[in-house]
Amino acid sequence: CCGVRAPGAGRDGQQLEYQPAEGSREHREPRPPGLVTAGRLPSAEAPTNYFLRELAELCALPACGVDGPRPEYVCTTGATYIGSWKGNLRHGVGRQRWPDGAEYVGQWALSVAHGRGALVSAEGDVYMGEWSGGQAEGLGTFSGEGGGSSFSGTWHADCQDGVGVEHFPNGAVYCGQYANGRREGVGEYRWPDGSEYAGQWKDNHMSGFGRYLGGDGREFRGMWVASQIHGRGRYVWQDGRAFCGCYSRGEKHGFGVFRWQDGRMFAGHWDSGKQHGHGKLYAANGALLKEGIWCDGQLFESESDYTL
Repeated sequence: CCGVRAPGAGRDGQQLEYQPAEGSREHREPRPPGLVTAGRLPSAEAPTNYFLRELAELCALPACGVDGPRPEYVCTTGATYIGSWKGNLRHGVGRQRWPDGAEYVGQWALSVAHGRGALVSAEGDVYMGEWSGGQAEGLGTFSGEGGGSSFSGTWHADCQDGVGVEHFPNGAVYCGQYANGRREGVGEYRWPDGSEYAGQWKDNHMSGFGRYLGGDGREFRGMWVASQIHGRGRYVWQDGRAFCGCYSRGEKHGFGVFRWQDGRMFAGHWDSGKQHGHGKLYAANGALLKEGIWCDGQLFESESDYTL
């Protein structure tokens, strides 16, 4: 005597034409997979810069030594240096080993790394590239211990800065611009599942205009803030559904147009991912079906109800 209707169904058990199908999936667009944070340069992980640890001791040595190669010198900290000198300063090509297992081999100037060289941290992280004043500066490659993150590109003051390519342990890859060690500017990020984002970045997040293509075929082109869809854009699902309009923190919010696979269209206002406010429903042939006020995804007050 009492039939059970599916959620969102009308009296005859049919899906209400003004309600998007699979409403729970459309309420909030799925966010892209989580981003991976970049690793840090080995020298930045130490309590103090490696190249400054024995500097006071070396400066206290007599400055009258023979310039050029000398026998191995053992510091009071237990670190050892063998290579070229200029007075009481490490200068030229040399190798220094620290008690924690860290090692630098390469060029020196005035007791700090300067030129080209390789630093291996106590944890096994490796940086190979250019140095200036004891910091990574210019072109270089960082490889994390045990197959961790790796980065090849430009550096400034021990941070990724400029353009580079970063590979992460989970298989994700980022290629683009950096500023002060963070993804900043324009770049492309690819996830292991085949999803990808190409566009603007700010402070390690997708922010600005960008295109996201999901591994399942869904696509969004538009504005982002802090790795969430925020602003105007167009979202297309793999089954043909599409929405063009305004978003707020990953949800449809403001004016927008939603199209179904069968050609029907809803044009109106949205709030928190659902129709909310004045709107119009059109048939596939463009004929107006309904016009009224929606509330939380349901037609609340019909101004006009048209029949084809």
